Amino acid sequence: MEVSDGHLAALSALNGCDGQLVCQAVCEAATDGITAQQLSQGLSKKGQNVSADGIAALTAVILEAARTSSQDSIASLLQDNGVDQTVADAITQVFSERMSSLRVALLRTGLKHRRLLDVTWRLDHHVTGNHQQRDGYALYDLRLHTDQGPVQFLCNLEQMQDLVTTLQDAVQQSSRDAE
Repeated sequence: MEVSDGHLAALSALNGCDGQLVCQAVCEAATDGITAQQLSQGLSKKGQNVSADGIAALTAVILEAARTSSQDSIASLLQDNGVDQTVADAITQVFSERMSSLRVALLRTGLKHRRLLDVTWRLDHHVTGNHQQRDGYALYDLRLHTDQGPVQFLCNLEQMQDLVTTLQDAVQQSSRDAE
């Protein structure tokens, strides 16, 4: 797992806390977008005095472990960085129970890119002016079908040409990288 040295050093702030309660709160905060400072204040109301740095460090470790599916190495990482074995075991137990929901949250926030499945498009001609002198312009209606749902947008001819050129450049670069 790749966790910064600053976060690893801050893990010892977890000693003396209820590892199960703190880890449950961190897992909930990670999926709900609560900051480490808010979480630290909420935990202090429950009698758990853990610094915001300790919360941020545990959050980093938990999210990295969920991202890499490193369920087995979390306890040893915590113990190697000064966390008591009882606290580390409690954190590991809660993490094991919550790992799938954390991975779902990470997938929603960008663990992987969308995969393009299909493209549909339509050319619309928009007419402006009176019926005697018609001025108009073309507008492309594009729908990109991805594994996470469709993405739809409109563009004019110039924007469409830019998009096609960019995609052609990407294909050329990919084929060069594959060689």
